[in-house]
Formats: sequence, structure tokens, C-alpha cells
Amino acid sequence: MCWIAVNKSDLDRLIAKDNIPVTKIVSIFGKDNVFGYFYNDFNYKIGEVYNTSLDEPYLSFNGREVEYILYCGFHSYSTKLKIIKRDSQLIDVKINHKFMNSFVKTFKHPNRGVGNIAIADCIIPKGCAYYLNSYGEYVSNSIKIINVYKIK
Repeated sequence: MCWIAVNKSDLDRLIAKDNIPVTKIVSIFGKDNVFGYFYNDFNYKIGEVYNTSLDEPYLSFNGREVEYILYCGFHSYSTKLKIIKRDSQLIDVKINHKFMNSFVKTFKHPNRGVGNIAIADCIIPKGCAYYLNSYGEYVSNSIKIINVYKIK
């Protein structure tokens, strides 16, 4: 997942005045092994706060247009996230009727076996830096997973 600035105001680096509730797509292997979905070598523990560096958005050319993007940081979505089952193996993620991404529900990891997609309720802790685009996608320098729910 990469974060893309939609409007000029999306480029403003913000500081959380309070804990910000967000939703994250994760993968789970077994009972308590929660990993990032796209970068599933990062193992999360429920209840722990994770910190990383947060770069500024940079210009990139996607083949059609120039856009500002961000890769570094913890990526998450607004809590207005909607999960739509496309079929038995694919789900689509939408925010405010805007298509964001598609995910495979069950997949095989070369080292961990079978993984399942899950939804994580998270917070961006008070005082942390973040970017929020006009679609409802966040990228932050800190995140805490509160709870995880397997998508059925």
C-alpha cells in the first residue's frame, strides 16, 4: 500500500491532538501472529505501540501523471472503511464509496503457512506525526493495534 496525496492540503504534516482511531488491514497466521498485509515480515503484538520514521511525501511519476506519495510509515485507513466481498477469495476496501484496494482473504506464505486477512482496530497515539489524504488514508510514525478481527 502506498499513500498518495489527493489535494495540496494532504501534504501538511499533522500532529495528533488526541488518539486517532484508525483501521488497518493485517494478516494473521495461527492465533496471535499478526503481521502487516503487504509487508508481512513485520510482526505486531496487540497492545504495543510501534514507532518508525516518517518521511515527507515525495514526487513520483506513475506513468500517467506526477503525484506525491509516501511509503515509509504505518499505513491505515479511516474508520469509515467498508469491506465488500467480491467473491469467496477477494474483498474490496472502500472509504466513502471510493475504491481503495483489493485483498486476497486466504493466502500461503513461504515461511509461515496459510495466512488470513484481518481487520485491526488501531490508534495513532496522541502527539504522533501523521499525514491524512482526502480519501481517508493515513500514514503515521506510530501505531497501536487494539483488537484484530478475522474477515469471514
